Amino acid sequence: MSPAALSNLRHAAVRRRIETERIAYMQEIFFGSGSDPKIWLKGWWAEASEGQRVAAANVKQSDWWAAGSVPLFDLQAGIDPFKPKGTENELKDEFPDRVTVAVIPNASHALLPEQPAAVVKAIRNWVRKLP
Repeated sequence: MSPAALSNLRHAAVRRRIETERIAYMQEIFFGSGSDPKIWLKGWWAEASEGQRVAAANVKQSDWWAAGSVPLFDLQAGIDPFKPKGTENELKDEFPDRVTVAVIPNASHALLPEQPAAVVKAIRNWVRKLP
């Protein structure tokens, strides 16, 4: 993640910050243009964010990356700063017979609250193709 993205992430999480500033930081780091980040103003849990950071720092990616031997669905947001250009096919390249990739355009890291109907449609289409 770029230093600017990391800075935006930290600023977005500070609940005592002026609401308009938090919204601007959330828009930059989590939401695509035209999406409303206000949905995350009240639902931000610093404890969960810290727990995620600690878990990520203490669990080797190799312990979970392969996900056994099941089919994998890699649903991606088209403009997610946490998924830099050039990494879109990393799972598909490693597990070509198991991975299906779908991208939802103009969506960022807050993919589910941004475009819930598109997420449901993509998952439904993938599930219907499973053996």
